[in-house]
Amino acid sequence: MATYDSLTARLNALGSTQPLAVLNSAAADSLAQRRQNSQYHQLKTIVDENEGLREFRGFYEVNERYWDIRNQAMARNIARYVALYPGRRLVVLCGFNHRYYLRLELLKRESELHFWLRDLGRPQPDAGR
Repeated sequence: MATYDSLTARLNALGSTQPLAVLNSAAADSLAQRRQNSQYHQLKTIVDENEGLREFRGFYEVNERYWDIRNQAMARNIARYVALYPGRRLVVLCGFNHRYYLRLELLKRESELHFWLRDLGRPQPDAGR
């Protein structure tokens, strides 16, 4: 629980004080991924192992699956629009807690769908792509 609290505080501070370029960074993605893993997977372990929290087990089981299902659905929807509008620029806005997950899912589809991810507020790759 202390790990979750610490990661949450660090992520909240980052989100409220840093410019967009910092939020769109590998370091911010790593922090968000660790925090979300703690919230959706590790807290479930605490609930599962504590008899006093038995009544919450069903919720945490659904909650754990929901995070992955939700992000995978978001990535599929983005990929669907990429396929519908080949060669077009699409803008995806989401909370930065979702960014790392969506990037991981979409990077798997770059070659297949012939697109590349660009981060708002960061230097862009070769403009010829």
